[in-house]
Amino acid sequence: MKNNKRYLESMLPLFKDELNSQTNTIFLKASNDEGVVRNLGRKGSRYAPEAILNTFKKMSNHFNSEHSIFAKEVFNSSVESFENKQEESAKVIFETIKNHLSKNIIHIGGGHDHAYPLLKSLELNPKIKNILVLNVDAHCDTRIDDHHHSGTPFRNFTDETKKNVRLKQIGIHAYANSKTTLTPIKNGKEDHYTLSELRVESDNFKLFNQSFLSDLDFELNDETFVFLSLDCDALESSIMEAVSAVNHDGLPLSYVELVIKHIKNLGSPKAFGLYEYNPIFDNLSQKGARALAALIYEWIN
Repeated sequence: MKNNKRYLESMLPLFKDELNSQTNTIFLKASNDEGVVRNLGRKGSRYAPEAILNTFKKMSNHFNSEHSIFAKEVFNSSVESFENKQEESAKVIFETIKNHLSKNIIHIGGGHDHAYPLLKSLELNPKIKNILVLNVDAHCDTRIDDHHHSGTPFRNFTDETKKNVRLKQIGIHAYANSKTTLTPIKNGKEDHYTLSELRVESDNFKLFNQSFLSDLDFELNDETFVFLSLDCDALESSIMEAVSAVNHDGLPLSYVELVIKHIKNLGSPKAFGLYEYNPIFDNLSQKGARALAALIYEWIN
């Protein structure tokens, strides 16, 4: 099999068993959907990391022959409580990426609750002073609840952080967010960009407003970490039906591609997170997994 030309020309041979200074891309896998279930969502997003990566590995390799990829599971489901699982995951992510912040970092959940351990890993890093979060989502995920779940990660983090945080919520629907959810965060600044505000009077996706990219608030350097977080329910249902909350009026995939092209060229360490994809509810074409694998390809290309 490994001498098969189709195999050799795919992304699969780039995956290595060790993380070292020669690694170009790091996949952090969070194969758990407990946070989704705690938020009354559908089981199955725990299979997202493998489903997306299996699709990604089949893509043709047009990268440098020396490009090296490492994938690691960062969520331990055997830990006793959900909050302890999140704390343990944050420590694993910190130890994995602390000396590799300049690499292509892709974090794949699971539910959006996994954004919290990633952010907490940045809290542990003394090199990071500022955190810029661009959350592409139909929901702000700043719910005010007494327990952590997939609807609370940004509220949970900003309640605790000592870092300078800027949170930009992109593509949200007013009707999908309660008044309490939209109340100000405790630490840091937050901006909301509803889907109607992003739209320009045209059907051309290229004319979607990208003004939120023109003022990112922090100087882009090694002390500022940029986190592009994609909750897959932000995408229009024609391409992304495999989520708990299918979006009848979401963003086109091409718009997210434009955002990625802008973000990946910023002069700061950064990560791309993809959450809430549920392969159980994808159709036989696996169009959801294919779309997300294409976004990852764009991020590291």
